[in-house]
Amino acid sequence: MLIKHNISVCVSVVSSFEESRTKAKEIIDDDRYVLSYIKCPLEICEKRDVKGLYKAARTENSKIILSGFNDPYDVPNDPNLILDTDKNSISECVEKIKNYLVKNNLV
Repeated sequence: MLIKHNISVCVSVVSSFEESRTKAKEIIDDDRYVLSYIKCPLEICEKRDVKGLYKAARTENSKIILSGFNDPYDVPNDPNLILDTDKNSISECVEKIKNYLVKNNLV
């Protein structure tokens, strides 16, 4: 309902399937829907894993499910923004987001 009142909302979720993203884009106005792909190789994700979820998921009887690791993940076909977190710092990624929002009159 916020969109009806011209209020922007940032939602951070793992959307594993292209079909789900397409459906969300249909619901939200095309001009306001921004898909950001937070790109990071699996090896880097495992190195950054302070909770040990990847290591635990590798065990034989683990019930831990991780998208793109032991559960399917569709890489987005046409994201508005790609943030390569293994190649760019947090500051650089934030700058890319800010630049995109300004360029597209979203802020």
